Amino acid sequence: MAYLSQKEAKVVLNKILAKYPNQKASLDYHNPFEFLIAVMLSAQTTDKAVNKVAPDLFSILKTPADIKSLTVTDIKNKIKRLGLYRNKAKNIYKLSYMLLEQFNGEVPKTKKDLLKLPGIGIKTANVFLAEIYQVPAIAVDTHVERIAKQFKMVPKKATPLQVEAYLEKIVPQKDWIAMHLALITFGRNDLPAKYKDLDPYQFLT
Repeated sequence: MAYLSQKEAKVVLNKILAKYPNQKASLDYHNPFEFLIAVMLSAQTTDKAVNKVAPDLFSILKTPADIKSLTVTDIKNKIKRLGLYRNKAKNIYKLSYMLLEQFNGEVPKTKKDLLKLPGIGIKTANVFLAEIYQVPAIAVDTHVERIAKQFKMVPKKATPLQVEAYLEKIVPQKDWIAMHLALITFGRNDLPAKYKDLDPYQFLT
């Protein structure tokens, strides 16, 4: 199988960025804690679904300190329309207490510390840091991974970390955040998973 050269991959990526140059995060939030929780909730579900459920959760859990008066069941009841809600509720509960006990009730500003939190992986940490603190990163979600593989930028067996490393190698760092958001928007609007077996170039126009 012939893969794109870096030069060819840059052409594709630049077209996607030109199509969606100024995208914003599609999750609704009012503070860093809410955004972190919203990104956690978005695992294996859509941002639209999270935005429907999150206001109900944030009515009782606006800050980590609110967890003191809540149980895991309280959280489950607010998010049970989402996939994996049982595990997500447990992680939100543990994470909130960990923020109180180890981070003075504040969401940490480094990837190293974020990855210590229950339920927080590299993708979530990258998304959070890029949105809240403008730390350059190309977070690889299902859309970004699918696009990179469908355009044959990377092998089909490439891991999300390998996709991230490849994209961050060929995209200028100043464009990482914008590229991440552009790829997600392109994946949602133009090249959703149902088109995974089609020629992706027809969707670049």
